[in-house]
Amino acid sequence: MGLCSAAVTSDPPRVCVDPAGQGLRLGGAGGELLPLLAGAMHYFQLPSAVWPRCLDAICELGLEVVDTYVPWGVHERAAGDYDFESANGRFNLRLDAFLDACAERQLKVILRPGPHINAELTYFGFPERIIKDGRCLARGASGQPVIMPAPPRFFPVPSYASERFFEQAEHWLRAVAERVSSRRWPDGPIVAAQVDNELSLFFRTAAYDQDYHPDAVAAYRRWLVARYPDGLPAGYGAVAAVVETADPPRIFDAAGAEQLVPHLDWVAFKEHLVQGALARLGAALREGGLDGIPLTHNFPAGGHGESVGICCAERVVDVASVDLYLLKRDYGAARRAAERVAGSSRLPMLGELGWGGALWWAPQSLEDQLAAALTTLMHGVRALSFYMTVGRDRWYGAPIDERGRRDSARFEATQSLVAAVREAELWSLERDVDVALMEVRELRRLQRVTHLTGPTPPMVLDLFGLGPEELCSDDTFGFASAVQRDVARVERAVCDVLDELGVAFRRVDSDLAPSELACYRVLIVPSFELCDAALLERLASYVAGGGQLVLLPRVPERDMQMKPLETPIPEHVLIDDEDPSEALEELLERLGALPQLRAPEGVDVAHYRRDAESAIFVANRGETSRQVSLDGIELAGRWVWDAITGAPVNPKALHVEARQVRMLRSRPSNTGPVPRQPRPDAAKDAEKVTS
Repeated sequence: MGLCSAAVTSDPPRVCVDPAGQGLRLGGAGGELLPLLAGAMHYFQLPSAVWPRCLDAICELGLEVVDTYVPWGVHERAAGDYDFESANGRFNLRLDAFLDACAERQLKVILRPGPHINAELTYFGFPERIIKDGRCLARGASGQPVIMPAPPRFFPVPSYASERFFEQAEHWLRAVAERVSSRRWPDGPIVAAQVDNELSLFFRTAAYDQDYHPDAVAAYRRWLVARYPDGLPAGYGAVAAVVETADPPRIFDAAGAEQLVPHLDWVAFKEHLVQGALARLGAALREGGLDGIPLTHNFPAGGHGESVGICCAERVVDVASVDLYLLKRDYGAARRAAERVAGSSRLPMLGELGWGGALWWAPQSLEDQLAAALTTLMHGVRALSFYMTVGRDRWYGAPIDERGRRDSARFEATQSLVAAVREAELWSLERDVDVALMEVRELRRLQRVTHLTGPTPPMVLDLFGLGPEELCSDDTFGFASAVQRDVARVERAVCDVLDELGVAFRRVDSDLAPSELACYRVLIVPSFELCDAALLERLASYVAGGGQLVLLPRVPERDMQMKPLETPIPEHVLIDDEDPSEALEELLERLGALPQLRAPEGVDVAHYRRDAESAIFVANRGETSRQVSLDGIELAGRWVWDAITGAPVNPKALHVEARQVRMLRSRPSNTGPVPRQPRPDAAKDAEKVTS
């Protein structure tokens, strides 16, 4: 089977993604809505005797969905021989019994059979024989195996181009699917299955770090032939006449614009490789019997764009989500993650919202996690899974421990958060978002190939606040400026202006179709000398549909082969100033896209509505507490209360602590009192839970 092959089922879906992105639909597009609020519980690390207490506690939290990994290396007795029935030794393998225990409580299940699962397991859940088989292993530029530096034991990682690896992984996935196919909804609890986990080449995403496995190189050559049927561009130099034997670049050595082409192509191929791997592994699940339910995938926080874009992933799976493990201080990063998934996914979801933490990761407090959760809900996330809801080996801080006991503070805080989301039906509320900022994939590739940190993944450096402006080369390659750095500068300048104006916006992937961009009145696109011709065609369709295109700071002149552009530039507004604030404000005011409420500097406000109901988020990005007035939102004659604690609030003088995110609810006063009365200690808890 080729890298991008995928099975197609003709059976009607048992479960599908809600067209409005509110959750899953049980029984197809017109069926019952299932909002995706899930809790992670790993059956294989818990004795069967504690399952009932743990699952009952999950129900008590207000969650309707459990997600669980199914670890290949744990269930495998020998190559191709799997045990799904034993409960002896360190691991509990009784998968069927666990699914039945969930079904007894009407809990739905998202099944995550890998083949990669992480879960802080040694070898990330792969059988040891796989990581000792040289035919399965990814290769670095020098031909050596690629090592994953993960505790408790570093290990060489599989190649997602290796035919040998795919043969083994597909056998495993088909076996799991065959085993549980009779437990798909409505016959059982399984409503979705996840394809692999954080497929980012094991976080080793630097341009020349991997994968130089022989099968990857062969696939690269086939990809080049398909991409350039008339021969390679001049930038390939001497290899242009012998594309079938072209070797991928192993170091960055481009001196001019034309010589950038093979480097940009290499990164584009690696995105194609990841997309093809998702397609192929997903096909194995469907062929094994997990058709008729959505397939999902989760990208690591900050790194989804380095593997393949969300919308490209959703060409081969139904939902692509992101994971989030951030601290209270990381408001900006959490917001960016939410804006990206909300701008590009069919169902804006956090596949894993860090709830507790791994022993060797940055310490995370309950306040950190609640702040991250509220930040992402504020900026567009509508589905999430608390990872972990039930504790296990090599994990701390879950609201339910390995014996099914509740951690009072964490349990009550989680319960209050879930209740706030459910009572508001937050997944069905809408926010007026007229503006989108496009993240241009071709420019992202240029940043990757000009990154100066070698094998250190850009996604890891991003966690330390180090981005392209600091870490990319300052070479111009004959362009008017160092484009790879200026992209980041322009994006930051636009975001600063929109924040100052209080304008809600989404971050959208440049691979989105024009129909998916049509909901935005204004589309802002960082634009430099080079541009993909296909993107210009999509932008022209967006403009033809009535959208306002804004380019800054320059109009493109070359295509991605560095030839003069033949595709016409769509009608647009060009902003070429170093400081775009005045021009953007004037344009948005003329289009009626400025909000009524302009929050104080350092404060963000997001207002979601459905008929008379509304939810209002207020975030203080500063280091000191603030009094915020919501006078720009019509709240006369309405109840306003804190959604987490139930305590009434004064919207004209709302107290917001430093780095605090508050979620408020509002409804007309003639509809009766607030649905959940404040607890006696609500005032104290409001600060403790949401700050």
